[in-house]
Amino acid sequence: MKLTTVVLVVLVFVAVFAGYWTAAASRATGSAPSPLFSYDQAGHYTYVATLTNNTLYNSTTITQGNGTLFTTITSWVNLTFTYLLTVDRSINASSLLTMTVAVQTPAWSKEIAAESAVGSVSGGTFETISLHYDLNVSNVSSLAQSVSKQTGYSAGFFVVVLSPIVTTSIGLSPDSTGTTFGSPLSFNFTSNQIEPSRRTERSASGEVQAIWAGRTTRPRPSRRASSPASARAVSTSRSPTRRRRRCSVGAMGPTKARSSPPLAPLATKRVPVVR
Repeated sequence: MKLTTVVLVVLVFVAVFAGYWTAAASRATGSAPSPLFSYDQAGHYTYVATLTNNTLYNSTTITQGNGTLFTTITSWVNLTFTYLLTVDRSINASSLLTMTVAVQTPAWSKEIAAESAVGSVSGGTFETISLHYDLNVSNVSSLAQSVSKQTGYSAGFFVVVLSPIVTTSIGLSPDSTGTTFGSPLSFNFTSNQIEPSRRTERSASGEVQAIWAGRTTRPRPSRRASSPASARAVSTSRSPTRRRRRCSVGAMGPTKARSSPPLAPLATKRVPVVR
């Protein structure tokens, strides 16, 4: 009888110890987290230049990538920046797109415009925002000459830089995480030419991880190479020096149901690196 009791006590002790050790090992290693959702961000520019009467192109417009822009025959450069957010499952998101325009040289910089547009999506898989800006070639050239005369500094060239920044709140209600995206574009003005940046499209992607057993996992960033932007014509028209900027917000994309395991509230933030 005593022997049986001892054996039972030993077996219970071994079982309790084994259970404790297994639980401790599980907490130490943790389960492999699954992404809550992944997303892609992209921004690209298109532009059309408005020309004066000329014999070179025999046309009053020239589209992106189809010829050299000469300062003597170029009146306007009509630009459109478009931002696209794509997510692999139905989400809620809201975005603010702000863009500043500045004239710069190695010695000075002057902001000449600041525009903004907003967009949102509820229960969708993508969001688009577009912002338009019309660059008056004569006005920026006169500004650069005036500052150079006043300061006595002349670099022989100046640069017009467009700097859009998109701040997005994205997630599954009621939890969300923030992300930012930037895609600058510059136009280099020399004595007789306007040279736009070769890179007119940028993209970034990332994942937001779920929370398992009350432990937060870090987002796993991924980088995606940019592809050349397609040249798409933008309607043009002349206007006075101060023009009202046109903003348009894209519609919500179709949703697609997806099964997923029960998840705890989101508590991570992801700020992807833009290339």
